[in-house]
Amino acid sequence: MRVSLITAYVMEMGMPIEVVMKVVGHSSVVMSIYYCKVSNQDIRQRLEEGEKLALKSEVESIQKTIEQQKIEDIKNQLIGSNQELISALDNSVPAGNFVFRDYGICPYAATKCNEGGETISTYLNAPVPSGYLGTQNCLRCRHFVTGPAFLGGLIAIANEILLQSNEQSEACHKIQQKINKIQEKIQDLERQEYIANAKGIEFSMGKERHRLEIDLRNIESQYETVAMKLDMYLCDLQACYAHIKRSQTLVNGTNDNSKLALITSSEAEIRIEIEEVNQYQQLQEVCENAVIYRSCSADNAILPRTQILDKMVMFNDMMPRLFTLTKEQQLEAGNQIYKLLLNRLKTWDKIQPLIDCKVKFKELAGIERIEPSEIDLILTESVKLIGYEE
Repeated sequence: MRVSLITAYVMEMGMPIEVVMKVVGHSSVVMSIYYCKVSNQDIRQRLEEGEKLALKSEVESIQKTIEQQKIEDIKNQLIGSNQELISALDNSVPAGNFVFRDYGICPYAATKCNEGGETISTYLNAPVPSGYLGTQNCLRCRHFVTGPAFLGGLIAIANEILLQSNEQSEACHKIQQKINKIQEKIQDLERQEYIANAKGIEFSMGKERHRLEIDLRNIESQYETVAMKLDMYLCDLQACYAHIKRSQTLVNGTNDNSKLALITSSEAEIRIEIEEVNQYQQLQEVCENAVIYRSCSADNAILPRTQILDKMVMFNDMMPRLFTLTKEQQLEAGNQIYKLLLNRLKTWDKIQPLIDCKVKFKELAGIERIEPSEIDLILTESVKLIGYEE
């Protein structure tokens, strides 16, 4: 019990180890550290959180350097689709021209979106294609500047686009199923008409087939609209991934002109991987990033995550409350519930049965046990933090 209590104080509540030492009556910090049992999953989680915050600090440092008219000091840390643009950037460009986002920089104060697209002729460029970010779609703009310091923001925006792509892909799949069913019905009627003509009898289902053909054309038109939107997201994702790969190349030192040294070990390198995860993991990642990065949004992830968590709460014989909160409160409470689940269960393999309503809280044993009162406390505290009282 002493081990689990001290570990909870440090890992779940974030209490400083020297304070824990006084609370539990230890004579030294070393003894308290001994009783704090940290798993590999705990270490990985804290490192991932630390990496995001460290990259955010790097972005703020770059912004400060540019605002101090010292852009030459950090040009070797920047990349873009238009390397000539980066080479041309100097201290003569007013700091007010730069629009800073967590995933990169616009050096033209977002005024050249109308000519940031592909080249049409020698002196003419198309507008930037609209995408997930709207008309100011920096990811596909030739003026966009980014770099390794923006990797956290780039990965975060990539996850947002992936979430939308998955939803759009599912919509395409559902519409395609409708198309297939109508086509099967039309083919069946065509066979019936062929048989009727062969027998020299009247075919009475001509109007039904005509109605189905009209429905088919309408649904095919709907499919084209949804597919075009999916294609837009996939193009954005491809552009974002290209920026991530170029940043990865730069930070790993494969670029001969790179002087950037974000990693101390000469043998270490940064790796970016795409991992297949379940829906809750994807939604949770988007919600977490929205708290860290100002340029990111969890608007498309909050409601579906709330539905998943409220379903889990109902399965545990509790009254669902998340859906009654504001969007901001749902974001805060959902993130806290995730931290509680991860701190107790450590791995996604153990969390998933809870999320899928296959295991109840009361079935968990020992230090993994989660009490309904802990969920209620999170919901109550989240309401207070936002400044709203029920």
